[in-house]
Amino acid sequence: MKRASGDESVGGLRARAGASPAVTTGAGTINAFVAVTKPLVREGLFRLLRAMPEVDRCLSDQDPWKVIAQSGNNAVDCLLLDPDLDRSGAFRAAFASSETRPRVLLVTPRHHVGEGELPDLVCACGMLSESAGDPEVRQALRQLVTCNRRQPDAGPCDHCPLKATLQKPKLPLTPRELDVFLLVGEGVGPSEIAAKLALSVKTVEYYRSRIKEKLGLDNTASLAYASMRWRQGHWLPTIAAH
Repeated sequence: MKRASGDESVGGLRARAGASPAVTTGAGTINAFVAVTKPLVREGLFRLLRAMPEVDRCLSDQDPWKVIAQSGNNAVDCLLLDPDLDRSGAFRAAFASSETRPRVLLVTPRHHVGEGELPDLVCACGMLSESAGDPEVRQALRQLVTCNRRQPDAGPCDHCPLKATLQKPKLPLTPRELDVFLLVGEGVGPSEIAAKLALSVKTVEYYRSRIKEKLGLDNTASLAYASMRWRQGHWLPTIAAH
């Protein structure tokens, strides 16, 4: 594989302020960009991508938007994106036209999508957890790179394994118990939960008790912590994902 001259090294990336983005070129047809904040995660994904025969050009930088603007936004086919880099809508500004938007794989510490906070990107194909194992990571990258669609499309993409990563996992709770559980994670007390859900406080306490029993939680403090963590996209240690 031919390596471009610049700031990359044989050992991988050199992520430092003011440095040029790491680049590699190959014989494939796909242009990929790794826009991830954590250096070790960014380097690992960069190495895997540049080893794929389908990838022609791979760039890596923790501040991607200026680089993308300079290289031309239509030059990116696949983008691995840390959601924290899109808090101000930078992605939509960089790819104003839907015709130039790349396929996106969100890279995050989350184990599942959780509640809110992830950017609402219509072209996001899926989510990859930073703690995913090597086979899962390789499968996700291959799915992203080898896809022949510019962006996710209703119908043809319904059975894509990446799409499943954007679905909220299920807990062994009834819909009303789930409502109560999620509100607990917002720091909402029983009286306020009762008002929000048009229930009596006694009924809310009953639901809280049932939730603790079903999720194997010992007390009110563990319930609040579990709910907060679940909302943030982390598995509960007391139960398996459904």
